[in-house]
Amino acid sequence: NRLSRAGFDPAEVDIVINTHLHLDHCGWNTSLVEGVWLPTFPNATYLFHSAELEYLRTQWKSAPLGQWRSDAGWVYQDSVLPILESGAHRAVSAGDVIHSSGATQICATGAPGHTPGHLAVEIVGPGAGLLIVGDALHHPVQALYPDLVFFADHNPQQAIETRRSILERSANEGLGIVTAHFPAHGPLYVGRDGGS
Repeated sequence: NRLSRAGFDPAEVDIVINTHLHLDHCGWNTSLVEGVWLPTFPNATYLFHSAELEYLRTQWKSAPLGQWRSDAGWVYQDSVLPILESGAHRAVSAGDVIHSSGATQICATGAPGHTPGHLAVEIVGPGAGLLIVGDALHHPVQALYPDLVFFADHNPQQAIETRRSILERSANEGLGIVTAHFPAHGPLYVGRDGGS
């Protein structure tokens, strides 16, 4: 509804990139239409990191019958499986170019730790760049203290390393960082202060 109000028809969306498969990041992959979960963006190719998809499938398959483990069961059932069954998906890996237009490229970048196959999306053009980091940075205080662990990180040490790498890249390359959960949704830019 928000996309439509902003003048974008969901039928015109051609690529949906899943940074990871937690409900708050993939729950709008599908919409319930007359009791059936269907792709929200009917003409899009949905991109999943293969490690992320396999991790969710494993959680779903290993849950005892009739129970859900870490919400994986119903997230898989209503937000991922209908996309897989529709055939409108493709596996991507870190380093894959998702789209290019002239000198501008959109690439998948590895950002593991919050989940096993967590991706960031890197948009690079002449003289500018952005990293859309999903939940690699979950709270603004982690920009100042990247060693703070977030309770939902699958691999806390790996998540810390990923945060540090993202912050270093922003400081060194002038990349803007776009997060999913910060109160302000504009890009964050990181600068150096002495040795930090």
